[in-house]
Amino acid sequence: MVHSILDEHFKHPSTLTQTFLIHGLSLNLTSNSPHISGAINNLLGHFRSRQVRKDPELRFYLIQSPLSNVWLLPMIRKEGQLLYDSEEESQFNLSQKMELHLKCFSWKELFVVDFGSNGLLVLDHWGGVGAGWFPDPSSIHPDILSNFIFLIGLSELLRSRDLYLIHAAALARDGKGVLIPGFTGSGKTTLSIALLREGFQFLGDDRTFIKKEADGLKLLAFPDELDVTEETISSFPEMKDLPEDAFKIGPRKKKFWVDRVYPGSMVNRSVPKILLFPNIVQKKNSQLDPLSKAQAVERLLPHSLLVFDGEIAEKHFHLLCHLVEKMDCYRLDFGKDLLHVYKLVDKII
Repeated sequence: MVHSILDEHFKHPSTLTQTFLIHGLSLNLTSNSPHISGAINNLLGHFRSRQVRKDPELRFYLIQSPLSNVWLLPMIRKEGQLLYDSEEESQFNLSQKMELHLKCFSWKELFVVDFGSNGLLVLDHWGGVGAGWFPDPSSIHPDILSNFIFLIGLSELLRSRDLYLIHAAALARDGKGVLIPGFTGSGKTTLSIALLREGFQFLGDDRTFIKKEADGLKLLAFPDELDVTEETISSFPEMKDLPEDAFKIGPRKKKFWVDRVYPGSMVNRSVPKILLFPNIVQKKNSQLDPLSKAQAVERLLPHSLLVFDGEIAEKHFHLLCHLVEKMDCYRLDFGKDLLHVYKLVDKII
């Protein structure tokens, strides 16, 4: 059904198709909006392929179009089974964080993410197809368009191909991975920088892939820009000395690429070893405390993105439990000794 709806849109000469190779999976993104294409290219730039694939495993169509052109929308809103409403499911606080209200439906064999007047995503995850219509994409900040709206759909399609996303930073030392889940204000990015400057390698700051391979679970890279506050910048000498053009202005923070400050630090994969939940405290010294596996799973679950399909959700949950079983789990009370906290992590890794 997604295919038949989309056919009429992509004969237009203004559409552009880009291919991305994400850890072995090919994704074609087709759009008629430079604003959308630019936002997604910035998110997935590390995975950009020079050659467009004719038969990719995954396809995404993101179109600037009035919602009145989507003839199935009234039926979805009337007949679809409501799975999630961001204004009611307050534990995620998505409406407030993103200033964007969304509802998720299942309808026939499709999953639908309805952003009201801002747009619509339709997902055929078993077919590997996602489609989105947006009346005025330029009114949506590029970071919200890519890191939130598009990523909801992308993560669902990737999970159907056994590649799982989690909201967490990831670093490595000698091939051993440190996974750091954390919401805004937890110290996740500051801790990542504190480790990077001491020789740890970088997989990602805000999201990381998890995949079960023949020789076991792996953390796979999702390189992205680091979001930093002025306070974080002032905490590290090498960042204070950067010229202003080294940073890009995001919706709430500044952004910079790791290679600009810590060249040669990026790595593609690691074996999961340490699961670390940071918590900023007003103390002189940081402290590590072990967590039980049950506590770690409970803390990790809120850092998974929305999962629509029941079968995929079950697989995702079992994967996270397996991940926790393979890792040493800790809570880190992150104090004022941020230039020396790496010593604690070195001891446990």
